[in-house]
Amino acid sequence: MASSAASPGDSTDAASPPPGLACDLIMRGGVTSGVVYPGALAALAQHYRFCNIGGASAGAIAAGLAAAAEYGRQHGNANAFAQVDAIPAALGGAGPHGTTMRTLFRAAPALAGLESLLWRVLGGTHPVLALLPTLWGALALAGLTLLGVGMLGLWVAAGSTSLPLALGSGVLAFVLALIVLGLAGVARLSALHRRLRDNGWGLATGRNAALAADASVASLLTEGGFADWMHATIQSLAGKPLDAPLAVADLWGNADPAVRGRNIDLILTTTNVSQQLAQQFPFLERSSSFLYFCPDDLAKVLPPTVVAALGHASSATFDLVRDGVTYRRLPAPANLPILLGIRMSLSFPLLISAVKLYETRAFSPKSPADRDKAAAQLQPCWFSDGGITSNFPVESFDTLLPGRPTFCIDLADLPPDPARQDDLSRPADRRRRIELVGAPNAAVDAGQDIAIAVDNRVNIRARHLSELAGAGAAGFLLKLFETARNSRQNELATLPGQRDRIVRIFLDPGSEGGLNLDMAPATIANLALLGRDAGTLLLDAFGRDAASVAASAAWRNHRWVRLRTTLAGVEALAHRFDGGWKAASSGPSYPDMIAASAQRQAPSYPWGDAARIAAAVDLAGKIAAAASHVTQLAPAWPSETVLNGAATSTGRSDGAPRPPMALRFQAVTRDPLQG
Repeated sequence: MASSAASPGDSTDAASPPPGLACDLIMRGGVTSGVVYPGALAALAQHYRFCNIGGASAGAIAAGLAAAAEYGRQHGNANAFAQVDAIPAALGGAGPHGTTMRTLFRAAPALAGLESLLWRVLGGTHPVLALLPTLWGALALAGLTLLGVGMLGLWVAAGSTSLPLALGSGVLAFVLALIVLGLAGVARLSALHRRLRDNGWGLATGRNAALAADASVASLLTEGGFADWMHATIQSLAGKPLDAPLAVADLWGNADPAVRGRNIDLILTTTNVSQQLAQQFPFLERSSSFLYFCPDDLAKVLPPTVVAALGHASSATFDLVRDGVTYRRLPAPANLPILLGIRMSLSFPLLISAVKLYETRAFSPKSPADRDKAAAQLQPCWFSDGGITSNFPVESFDTLLPGRPTFCIDLADLPPDPARQDDLSRPADRRRRIELVGAPNAAVDAGQDIAIAVDNRVNIRARHLSELAGAGAAGFLLKLFETARNSRQNELATLPGQRDRIVRIFLDPGSEGGLNLDMAPATIANLALLGRDAGTLLLDAFGRDAASVAASAAWRNHRWVRLRTTLAGVEALAHRFDGGWKAASSGPSYPDMIAASAQRQAPSYPWGDAARIAAAVDLAGKIAAAASHVTQLAPAWPSETVLNGAATSTGRSDGAPRPPMALRFQAVTRDPLQG
């Protein structure tokens, strides 16, 4: 993939210094669907500088590429986003195992049989028929058994005139053949199951173990697995050598996570299967626990130079030894290579191996006994695909009152239509595959230009994303799984103040993106064009320079909607606070508890010193008074609110945007800037 290693001096349309406009970006996961993102990134990067970037699964790959290219652009590689734009063409090029894309996801040699089974199923072969070659050895053994017992039966029958004996011999041969077939099949599948487990529950580790530790960029790009390929591509975009992996601190511009004003912030979602939690890279450690890694484990899923960088950044003070194996503490968030986060987020179940870390309780390294206890309590933590728990983290980087847009690129299945004959090389056909979620559906359905909702009478509804007609049990179960993992993000995507910054791209699940690892080069190229058009649609709506942004109806309306929804949410929160503050209680009232805390009588979590106590008590009183004032204003209005303005009659549109947004507590990440 020579294009990924293009020199900074190459002349391309996308080569330019960082633009003055800034944006944040979030991308949905979808395995190979990620080929739409390079075009979108290249289009947006011509006019915007990326500040906060997030995603899951394939969206995490795109986020990592965007972060590396933005870093490279700001550090001398003006051609970085032109290199990103060239990635789809390289993925569609010829590789050792079909296209380069297919080569990146080749299975471990011990799992070649399962890989063949996967390709047969993805190619349209019925699963039962696809399984036959995998069980060929069992079938052959059963056939030989049938032949042997049958010949024995013929020999017995030849010496006997008994018809029952002859029939019995035939039945016995058939039954024995079935038993042998069953036992051999179980043994074969059991062996494959063990190999899959030993490979981290995935066919592909993302590494080509045959590559030398000092393999060149060219070797990693043409012969490596996807983790090798990602490492070479990231380092090329960032303008850094292979043995100095791009780290979180490089993106931030500093090593202190508590310092505001990070230059580039990369947040990737992963799923901690062992603890059944969604977690965010780089803030992986949780309260009162430490995360560890075994270098031999990570060497299976990451290039050697990345594992070595983790070892160099880890403090030997916290090393743990158990059964002769040394475990290293995961470095601080700033020192983590971004490839670790990408690899932890892209671990599609059964296709791509999960990443194995270890967790134990926090301990004092000065106490040998405490260290021994921590070593004894080390437990494996398996991290799998971020899309399992949050495939479209649209709420990432969210602020109540945004100062810059957070663009979101969503992916959805194209509804089935036997009469459709799309030619994605034609711009008009591509335009029908893209929509702004905040545009009225009628306008989108008619292929009209961008329209923005301005009141509650506008027809914005959730898209029909699943077609179950004709689906079998497996298809129905798959859609149930998709609903369970995507329902929260799908709901958020339709809410005011969220939907108007999302562009959605529709892909044909039968041949485009998803698990279609063997897409034709022309299909990959067309999907890249689709992504570029999606980026252009966002530019058309939000502007390309300071003047067009200032005149943008979409950006102005987006900020106004966020202000309206935030004020309405604060008003509703004030009502709830005032009700709880004044409500009768079986214990001391909240005002009494505040008064007691002033006398250092808080039951837990005291305010602190005398000055802090005084300030806290004063502020609590003012918040309570403000909430009471808001509540007293409400009865003067027919809708019983001032800022919310709930509709009381059909067609009324003077209320806050619907459906309303509520301000509620939710867990935050370990990021100190969110605590």
